Amino acid sequence: MRIIRWIVAAFSMYSKIPVPNCINDDDSAHAIFFLPLVGAVIGALVYGADVAMRALSFPVYAKVPVYILIPIIVTGGFHIDGFLDTADALASYRSREKKLEILKDPHVGSFAVIRLGALALILMSALFVILDRTDDNTYPVIAAGSAVFVISRALAALTSFAIKKARGDGMLAGETAYRKSGMAASFVWLALSAAFVIAVDMNQACFELASFAVFTLYYGLMVNKNFGGVTGDTAGYYVTVSEVFAAVALALAVII
Repeated sequence: MRIIRWIVAAFSMYSKIPVPNCINDDDSAHAIFFLPLVGAVIGALVYGADVAMRALSFPVYAKVPVYILIPIIVTGGFHIDGFLDTADALASYRSREKKLEILKDPHVGSFAVIRLGALALILMSALFVILDRTDDNTYPVIAAGSAVFVISRALAALTSFAIKKARGDGMLAGETAYRKSGMAASFVWLALSAAFVIAVDMNQACFELASFAVFTLYYGLMVNKNFGGVTGDTAGYYVTVSEVFAAVALALAVII
């Protein structure tokens, strides 16, 4: 029963999917254990949409917006908000203390909007390349791409447990109170999703998993240097940017 409440808490906190309002503080603290499950739902919806659009002979230019919009609709842009706040802070080139203050500012700066636009263009380009180069055989690459949403969230949770917190308060501090069990859960999600991608296509798996490894290393160095650790906003930044990295990696996999 507790696990069911933790799953409900995960969908309540990290998605816009309607769930019963029956959670308490302990459930919320364990919600991050099942953050990757939200990614699994997104991945299933993306793959299902691809199958449906292929059956209906959707043109490529109509498919790309659907791939991009599904995660946004499911999450309500939850992680993008963290990306925007983090991008604003990084663009300020101010002191660590000032950057942490910017993370709390609800306003969105112009630099954040510019970076989000650039990120969207990169993602769209990667998706167009994938669809153009794979023609009618997109199922393996779309299946591998669907796992991206699970891996990004598993690693966002894992880094939130493994890297020190920039602040002692905030939502992330409460969610990562159960460090050992949380890290174990994140490793399980990561192992399962990695095994799935490898089973789908080894070549694509190498590119996809390598992209996550590289970005995770960068992320760890970046948050420690700029913020003194992780926050809920930087976790959103991780999910948003790592998924674009993975899309670019999959595009390279179909080119090379």
